Amino acid sequence: MTPRLLRAAPDSLVALTSLNGRRPGALWFPAVNLFWLAWMIGAPWIFGQGRPWVFVATYASVVVFLVLYQRAWFDSRRRLPAYTIAIAVLGLAIIPVNTSWSYIIYAGSLIPFCVRGWRAAGWLALLLGLFYAVAIASGYTPVLTLGCILTTSVVALLNGVYRMNLERDVELRLSQEEVRRLAVTAERERIGRDLHDLLGHTLSLVAIKSELARRLVDRDPAAAERELGEIERVARQALSEVREAVTGIRTTALAGELASARLMLETADIAFVVDGVAVDLDNDAEAALAMGLREAVTNVQRHARATRVDVQLAALDGRAQLIVRDDGRGGAHARGNGLAGMAERLAALGGTLDVVSEAGRGTEVRMNVPRRAGAAA
Repeated sequence: MTPRLLRAAPDSLVALTSLNGRRPGALWFPAVNLFWLAWMIGAPWIFGQGRPWVFVATYASVVVFLVLYQRAWFDSRRRLPAYTIAIAVLGLAIIPVNTSWSYIIYAGSLIPFCVRGWRAAGWLALLLGLFYAVAIASGYTPVLTLGCILTTSVVALLNGVYRMNLERDVELRLSQEEVRRLAVTAERERIGRDLHDLLGHTLSLVAIKSELARRLVDRDPAAAERELGEIERVARQALSEVREAVTGIRTTALAGELASARLMLETADIAFVVDGVAVDLDNDAEAALAMGLREAVTNVQRHARATRVDVQLAALDGRAQLIVRDDGRGGAHARGNGLAGMAERLAALGGTLDVVSEAGRGTEVRMNVPRRAGAAA
């Protein structure tokens, strides 16, 4: 059971940086940033400030900082400005005791997550102005002070860009989900119209002819037999039309995923090219390829740093082959959970998954599955 202090609030910084679906990545980010504390801890030793009260004040401040820093990342973002101000005050207060400016750089790095745009720049300017005044009064040289200010500004700028990228990823995912939702809604409406057009008229005709045949059974058996034959013909025709409609319904899964992939990639300035022919697939095979396409395209958008993605769909001797190829950085040799799940899904239907990823030459994901995967399985 997770301790209460380590439980991230739904609107915390940890939750924000977890929105890309990679929960472990959200935790190493604040953990790695703790390397700035090395300067704070080592300054009394490096600069000979060996008086006991300096060590006590320094290490006591480290404990206070760690608590504030942990809450800044795990608590609600509504309270993040308060934690940022507290870290800034702690940093300004420790400068006359310890020559490190570590806490100031942490406060500056959190400002872009508190406010945006010019307000963030104003907050940062105020923080750095106060730091300059306290640092100069405490014996910092102007060159060292300006170097600290420049470093803090660069870190704050990088975090601002990081936040914008996170929010852009969220917008992309929301857009993709909206496309899928609209596609599902449109498909339901189409199915409703098709069923109404196909079955409504046919069933009405069957009901009328059945009633007529029942009345003719005693008076004119030959006419009743003709009506029964007509009912059989209409029923068979309706069955054929329903099968055609179901085939049309099944072929929308891959088409919808292609449309969603195009939206996601082109919004990220990645060219998306589709080449292939219409392939007759059963429901299981189409669903497997659609899910595989989604996973492959998502990996490209997150990791590949590609400028172009090519998708090819072909029919080969009773099998369907889907290839997703990008021109990104490549070099991905380990299969993550997504690719492993994709391979298992295809294997369950008698299909295969091959991934070729050479560093600097992009990645090719090749999916192969029987077109009648349900029968093969």
